[in-house]
Amino acid sequence: MSDITARRWETFALFYDTEAPRAVPCYRHLHAEIVRRVGAACQDPFRVADLGAGGGRLLAAILKQYPAAQAVWVDSSPVMRVVAGRRLARFNGRVTWVEAAMEATAWETAVPDGYNAVVSSIALHHLTGEQRQRLFARIHRALKPGGIVAIADEVLGGDWSAQKRYLEEWDQHTRSLARAGRVSPAYLKLWKLFRDRVFPDPEHNPTERWESAARQVEWLREAGFADAQVWWEHDMWAVFGGRKE
Repeated sequence: MSDITARRWETFALFYDTEAPRAVPCYRHLHAEIVRRVGAACQDPFRVADLGAGGGRLLAAILKQYPAAQAVWVDSSPVMRVVAGRRLARFNGRVTWVEAAMEATAWETAVPDGYNAVVSSIALHHLTGEQRQRLFARIHRALKPGGIVAIADEVLGGDWSAQKRYLEEWDQHTRSLARAGRVSPAYLKLWKLFRDRVFPDPEHNPTERWESAARQVEWLREAGFADAQVWWEHDMWAVFGGRKE
């Protein structure tokens, strides 16, 4: 990634953190589903790692809902580390910070005795299929017996014609918000850059490596999560995961 591309990504990430609850379809539902799944699988107190944690919104929801939980924030962005630090400051002493890519091993060794849960929200689709398969195996190793992996993400929602339709609907949603003054002009400008880069050929775009939720569930089963399944899916959004026996 060039310096210019990296700076542009950090700028987009800042605006994304602010605008995502409104601009991303299903955003609140995706987080609510993960919070519910983690709570159903884990007894408080528990330890959870969030891979690609960004500004910390998902961890804030988990830590608020489960007051004895401990969290490990994992992200490679120093800018998001600052944003998340402010958002999670009220949970003083309950968050461990790992500023590293999710593909790195730093988060696995950040705690001595493993995790009860590993979660991720709208992040893993940036990895290749092979990277995700390796990551799923590592998640399985890092979890304690009975631990859960819960993933919310953009997925391939059918065939590529359907994906293009879902993207166009997302674009219409974003433009409608902009006309109503509910997202900033700066975010809309960055959204247009994303749209122009990705929409012409969604299957071969350079950054969004969408796979179906069903295929990723197969990868989870191959990694050892025998009961892996899609828990919820709508258009190009899904929540899926499984438990380690």
